[in-house]
Amino acid sequence: PPMFCMLLRKHLLGGRLVGVSQPAMERAATFTFDCTDEMGEPVQKHLILELMGRNSNLILCGSDGRVLDCLRRVDFEMSGKRQVLPGLFYQEPPALEKADPFAASVEEIVAALLAVEGQKRFDKWLLDTYGGLSPLICRELAWELFGDVEADVGQMSAETRWAAAQGLYERLERLRSDFVPVMLRKEGKPSDFSFLPIGQYGPYLEMERYESFSGLLDAFYTDRDHAERMRQKTQS
Repeated sequence: PPMFCMLLRKHLLGGRLVGVSQPAMERAATFTFDCTDEMGEPVQKHLILELMGRNSNLILCGSDGRVLDCLRRVDFEMSGKRQVLPGLFYQEPPALEKADPFAASVEEIVAALLAVEGQKRFDKWLLDTYGGLSPLICRELAWELFGDVEADVGQMSAETRWAAAQGLYERLERLRSDFVPVMLRKEGKPSDFSFLPIGQYGPYLEMERYESFSGLLDAFYTDRDHAERMRQKTQS
């Protein structure tokens, strides 16, 4: 096992998971464990998962907030803004300057839409304005509201923008509890996955529903790994 895995075994083996928290609309989660130290005294450890593309990391912190170690160490040469090294206090990733879509009122959405000038695709406006929404979901919301993923806000009348804001607000309200694990397949191969049915591709991609997100992700990465190994063998 890798050294970081051995470190996790040393600190977390026998510990009890007592809490999971997530910063608002961030791709991160903190797992809090009740453990015992070398002297047998109770202590809390925090395992922080950051799922941020190429900057993804897994960080183990002590009860004082200092980093014990991490899967990917980030020194001063790699980042001048945020270092992740043993002994340093853990700092959350810099927050994106985007609004929370689930905290926005209809009036706030209308005001934001009315402020758009010039050409601006609706999905791009969503992506630039609100956090927590992926490009796929932004395009799907545009498809649901307008039947067109390339709908241009700049060409919409004030009445259309009001109606779009109302529709967007109602759809976001449903997204709070309306989760459906789905996988998108292209010619039988896994292409993408989502938490809501995707209709923007029409018959171009097949959509397969799953009973749980665990089953969805397990199938997606297993099938994708199998397809990649077959591709490599075919090339050889």
